Amino acid sequence: MQWLRRHPRAILATLLFLSLNGALAFFSGIMHPLPKGSAEEFWDAMYRIKLGKREVFASVYPPRDGTCVYALRGFHGESLYRVRLADAERLLPEVRRRALAEGSTVSPKERQLLEGNASVDQLVTARIAADVEEDSAQSPQMAGYRLQTLNDFEVRWGRIRRYWLNIVFEAVFLNAWLGLIVLAVARPSDSTWRKAISAGAAFPLLFLPYFLGYCPWSFTSAGPTGGALYPWMLVPFYGCSWGMTSLDDWILRSSGFPLEPLSQPPGPMMSYSGMGGIAPTFAVVVGVLLGGGVGMLARCGPQLRAWIGSLRRRGAATT
Repeated sequence: MQWLRRHPRAILATLLFLSLNGALAFFSGIMHPLPKGSAEEFWDAMYRIKLGKREVFASVYPPRDGTCVYALRGFHGESLYRVRLADAERLLPEVRRRALAEGSTVSPKERQLLEGNASVDQLVTARIAADVEEDSAQSPQMAGYRLQTLNDFEVRWGRIRRYWLNIVFEAVFLNAWLGLIVLAVARPSDSTWRKAISAGAAFPLLFLPYFLGYCPWSFTSAGPTGGALYPWMLVPFYGCSWGMTSLDDWILRSSGFPLEPLSQPPGPMMSYSGMGGIAPTFAVVVGVLLGGGVGMLARCGPQLRAWIGSLRRRGAATT
């Protein structure tokens, strides 16, 4: 207990790091770009036969690594879900019966496969081909959009497979960022200037990955998206800026957005709104103000504590 009383800063720092990494572990799960889905919804996405509990606007993608993939479409993005191939095969007898009887979108090729012993892979391939053929019959633009979506999925799948890099990157960056604050501000031995500079740098540094292209959709209606914990840390700052100036635009474009390939894309969007991102110049100005405030508090702190102590001694003397 005496050690705890003597080292309150160390205890606070430990709690901060534990909270940060606990939050990262939690959000790494709920933000996974390919969460577990249900076999019923997968087959509903294929044939609209209402095996699941909800009606969905969905589509399917080619299976990968023994995993069936389907997508639920929304206005602000597309959510992918995974189903084990074995779980999808378990429902095949029921699917064949109901799709042949109720499936209004089943093509002649699909009907032939359903009447036979076609595999799930063959059925998915035939479903995608039927969708492309249907879009081609309506307009070349729709067919082109469908093919582009399939090509984009290949890129998206590659990023999904390296989602672990998102977690590693955020763990390293966020712990280093928090360490900058804790080591420079909490240590009583540091100079006033070091405290002020560290506190002032912390605010713009938090947005550095965003400025370099990481989680670019976080400040839109599609967000928070693109990473694990990091996009959620950006949410409280939505709209806290004066907008993008020409200098901000030049700074961002000059960076080349090297971290964009690390982001998890939201998928095809029908619409999006709310470009309320933080501008680099705004982040720097706020950082300067925060640093100045911390420096002033650090410089005036001893005098303030001495003044409060003198008031207490006077009060004790009068009593």
